[in-house]
Amino acid sequence: MQSLSACPNRFIWAAVILFTSAILPCNAAEPLSLTSEEKAWLSDNPVIRFAIDPDNAPIEWVNRKDQERGMSYDLLDLLEERLGIHFERVESTSWYESVRMLKNREVDILPGFRRAFEQKQQLLFTRPWFSLPGVILSEQKYQTIEELEGRKVAVVHGYIWDDLISQHSNKLDIIRTGDSHTCIDLAVEGSVDAMVGDLASVTWILNRSGAIHLRIRPIPGQHLDLSIAIRNDWQTFQQILNKALDSISQNKIDAIEDNWIQLIEPVFWKNPFFQIIALFIIIITLIILTTITLWNRSLRREVERQTSALEDAAMKLIHAEKMESIGLLAAGIAHEVKNPLAIIQMGIDHLTHEEDCSQVTRTTLSDMEEAVHKADGTIRKLLDYSRGTPLDMKPGDIKAAISTVIHLISHECHLHKIQIDSDLAEGLPQIVMDVDQIQQVIMNIMLNAIQSMEDEGVLSIHCELKKLNTTDLMRDATATFNSGDSVIWVEIKDTGHGIDDKSLPRIFDPFFTTRPLGEGTGLGLTVSANIIRNHGASIHIRNRDKDGVS
Repeated sequence: MQSLSACPNRFIWAAVILFTSAILPCNAAEPLSLTSEEKAWLSDNPVIRFAIDPDNAPIEWVNRKDQERGMSYDLLDLLEERLGIHFERVESTSWYESVRMLKNREVDILPGFRRAFEQKQQLLFTRPWFSLPGVILSEQKYQTIEELEGRKVAVVHGYIWDDLISQHSNKLDIIRTGDSHTCIDLAVEGSVDAMVGDLASVTWILNRSGAIHLRIRPIPGQHLDLSIAIRNDWQTFQQILNKALDSISQNKIDAIEDNWIQLIEPVFWKNPFFQIIALFIIIITLIILTTITLWNRSLRREVERQTSALEDAAMKLIHAEKMESIGLLAAGIAHEVKNPLAIIQMGIDHLTHEEDCSQVTRTTLSDMEEAVHKADGTIRKLLDYSRGTPLDMKPGDIKAAISTVIHLISHECHLHKIQIDSDLAEGLPQIVMDVDQIQQVIMNIMLNAIQSMEDEGVLSIHCELKKLNTTDLMRDATATFNSGDSVIWVEIKDTGHGIDDKSLPRIFDPFFTTRPLGEGTGLGLTVSANIIRNHGASIHIRNRDKDGVS
C-alpha cells in the first residue's frame, strides 16, 4: 500500500482494487453443504425480509423508479440462487431506521452492514463479503491523515471515517456533513482541502460529477468491511449465510465489484485547466480570424473603391475628351452657320419693309424669320455647351427661384390641361448659386415633363431641407454626398409614360433625345447636368414605380 500511495494519478486504483480482494479470503469456492437442521430452517423460512440504506450508492440504494440497485442486491441474487429462498425488501427512509428495524426484528437482515458499527449493535454478522479501502480526496497529494494537519477536512458524520480522523481532531479542522455528496461538493468547490471516505462512494460520485482535477489516494491500513447483519435470534441463519458466502467464487465477487466500482478514464477535455486553455485559444483564434476577416473586407472595399475611382476617372477622361471634341465641332458649326443666318435675317428684314410686298410674301418671310430664330437658338445652345457660361454665384432663395419658374410655365401647363402641385417648404436657408442657371435647369426639366405628358396630367415639384439616408444615396450617381449630410432636396415628378430602360442611362448624353427628329437638340439635359455639377450638386432621373419620371 505504501508504494501505491506514491502514484501521481487516479489509475492507482487498478492496483488498489486488486489489493482489496487480497484482504478477503481467496480460497476457491467451497461446495454448499447444509445440515438437515439448516435445510429444515430454510424450509420453515422461505422469505427473508431485509432493509437497506436507501442512499448509499453504489453499495445499495433505491432509484427514482423505486428499483433496488447496488452491490448488495447482486449479492442477494447469488444467495437466492444458492439457498432457494426469496429476499423481500421492507421500505426504510434512512440507514438508522433500517438498523432500528433490524434490532426490533421488523426485518431479518441488512445485507450491506458496515462492520464499524459491530461493537455498538446487538446483532449477528456474517464474515465480511467485501472490503472498501479508505481514501483521501484532494487536489493535493496527501497520502496520510497526518499530512492533513492544519487543513480543513470534510467527512460524513458518524461514519468510520469520522471516528478515524476524530483521533486527530486537535490537529484538523473537521467539517462534518450528512452525506458523501456534500463532502465531495465541498472538495470540488475548494471549500475544504480534502475529504475522507471510502473508495466506492468517492469513485461513484466523482464519475458522475466530472471533477477529474481531484486526486484519490488510499489511506494505508484503513478499510471498511461489509457484512450481512442478522437479527440476534437467528444463529442458524448466520451459519447458513457464512456457508453460502464461502460457496460463492471470488470471480463472482470480483464481477460485482467491477460492475459497481469503476474508475472512468479521465477525459482530457473535462479538465478545468484544459478548458481554460482551450477557451483562451478559441478566443484568440476568433479574434485573429475576425481581424483577418475585417482586414480582408477593408482591403476588398478599398480595392473596389480605388477600382471604381479609376474607372470613373477613365470614364470622365473619355467623356471630357469626347465633350472637348464635340465642343470644338459645335463651335465650328455654329461659326460657319451663324454668319449665313445673319445674312438671311438681314434679307428678311429688308424684304419685309418693301412697300410692294404682298401678304403672301409677308407670310412666307415670317415663316422664314421663325426658322432663322429657331436655328439661331440651336446655335446659341451649341455655343453655350462648347464654351460654358461663367457662374454668377451669390446667396439666393431657392424657393423664390422655383416659384418664378412655376409662374413662367403656368400658361403652358394651362394650355395642356396639366395641374401643377407644388410643395415648397418654409424657412429654407439661402444657398450660394447662379439663380439664372438654376432656373434654367428647373425650367428645362419641367418643360420636358410637360412634353412627356402631352395633354392632362400632374406636374409635382417638392423642395425641402433633408438629411440624406442610405436609400437617398442610391440616387447620387456622382457620389457627391454622404449619409447624414443636410441638403436642399428638389424633386420634380410627372405622370407621363416614363423613359424606356435602354434610353435612361444615356439621358444626359449630348445630342441624345427621345423626341421625333427635328423636335429637339438633345442638349437641354446635358447642359442642365453640367450646371448642376458646376454647383457641386447632384442630379438623378429615374422612372417611378407607376407611370412617370422623377
